Amino acid sequence: MGEMMFVLQGLRNNTLVAGKSTAIRLFTDPTPLAAVDRVEATILGADGSQVVHSWSKTEFVAVPKSSLGPSVVVRVPGSLLPWVGNYDLQAKLFDGAGAVWRTIPFRIKFACCRPRTCASWSRGCGREPPQNRGSSRRRVSR
Repeated sequence: MGEMMFVLQGLRNNTLVAGKSTAIRLFTDPTPLAAVDRVEATILGADGSQVVHSWSKTEFVAVPKSSLGPSVVVRVPGSLLPWVGNYDLQAKLFDGAGAVWRTIPFRIKFACCRPRTCASWSRGCGREPPQNRGSSRRRVSR
């Protein structure tokens, strides 16, 4: 199976909002799914920062059957994705012995949403990296 994933925030037809909790669904093969004991993501932020976050078996959801195949879903706290811009992520699925079963690299982009379409706009809609402060608000208000 090729590397496939979905990024979800519960906002239909909207861009991803920086600073909002985000679900990441990672598709895998049936055999590794049963053995997955831990999921780890290395997140390279839009501001150049890097963080590694792990989810134990009690903190992720295994979806054994779907039209696109088996998958694992993790919830990434918004505090790990605070900036507007591109994030490079690498997710790793580990078995109980600590061996890596699968590595899935991907890139996602977070942007402020339009006024009136998102309640978080009034709270700042995510922070921009210092070098971009104000640029997304100018783009959105045009």
